[in-house]
Amino acid sequence: MADNELMRVIKDDEARVNVTWKNANGDLPDPVFRDSSEGDVRGWVTEAVRNGGVPGITADRDANFADYIVDRFPPTEARPYNLIQVRPKTAFGADIEDDGPSDAEIEDQEIERQIEAQEEAAIEQRAEDQEIERQIEAQEEAAIEQV
Repeated sequence: MADNELMRVIKDDEARVNVTWKNANGDLPDPVFRDSSEGDVRGWVTEAVRNGGVPGITADRDANFADYIVDRFPPTEARPYNLIQVRPKTAFGADIEDDGPSDAEIEDQEIERQIEAQEEAAIEQRAEDQEIERQIEAQEEAAIEQV
């Protein structure tokens, strides 16, 4: 549907709902009340995606938008209607795979290992120092007994 047609169909108190799900994007076929609650919008989107009711998005019975962001945008010159976007917290709906720790996390882990190693070395050094002190005391006592 062309924007000119949308302008006639979507009233000032309504909005087009755009959805991003698993790297796909589409609009709900019908406009919704512009001031609908986020819970209502998420519910409609969830139902529509689960049932294959969003053109451009493959039906997914497991669709869950509970943690998705609901953004609202007023009309613009280029888009003469209100827009509600439902999107994941990550950009473009990409599923972020856990590729393990980041470089910063690896560096932090290495620093923690170094600190632990230094603490262990300090404990060992204190134990060696205490042993040397005991030996010196023993030598001093032996020297006193010889006198």
